[in-house]
Amino acid sequence: MPIRINLLAESQAAEELRRKDPVKRAIMTGAVCGVAICAVSVFLQSQTIAIKSTDKTYQAQIRQVTNDFATVVQNSDRLKKINLHTRGLDILAGERLLYGNLLNGLQKIYVDGVQMVHLRTDHTYELFEPSPAEKKDTKKPAKPSTVTERIVIYFEARDWSSNPGDQVSMFKDAVGQNAYFRELLGEDNELRLVNLTPPQVAQDIGKLSVQFTLEARPPEKNRLGISSNTRYAPAPSPQAGRTASGPVRL
Repeated sequence: MPIRINLLAESQAAEELRRKDPVKRAIMTGAVCGVAICAVSVFLQSQTIAIKSTDKTYQAQIRQVTNDFATVVQNSDRLKKINLHTRGLDILAGERLLYGNLLNGLQKIYVDGVQMVHLRTDHTYELFEPSPAEKKDTKKPAKPSTVTERIVIYFEARDWSSNPGDQVSMFKDAVGQNAYFRELLGEDNELRLVNLTPPQVAQDIGKLSVQFTLEARPPEKNRLGISSNTRYAPAPSPQAGRTASGPVRL
């Protein structure tokens, strides 16, 4: 059997040992790990950028929805206020002094020898400013503003009966007993004679007559704002008010 002798065994063993050097393997492993980490980092960075972009899109949508919601709430509040104002104006239109009803009630009054000469009304509205709530008592609400309505009706007529002046009281009683004026003035609110001229000859009729003026004052009305659920308010203190508009005459 032939014997083989490998003269390069030592060189091959040294080369094999060099190839199996742990430092080289560690370097190669570290390089592979570094490349993997860089790849993962790039991937995560791209994911972060994508998520931030999506987040910005969602944030913009949220802001848009929030702005739309705020606009809807504001419009809803305005609509409620307009509806309350409309309701208040409708109620106020029904509560105001209607001259058609006044004239209709007046034409139903007849006293022999008495002639209506002039009808006049004075309207005064006194505004009372709101009073803020006390700082120490936050539970106590502020007192709202109120408006006091005062109406005065003047009946100017003349009595040209056979004995001028005798029919003045009759006309006064007739106005007070009329259903419309009794409801308008109240049971205890009587007319007042504010003027009575001496008897004199009227040129248009050529008869002796007296001219007189009766005054009627319907009860005062203290109203809250037109949007308030409560229509009438307690009478405010007189020193807190100011006149909002002057007399209106018919």
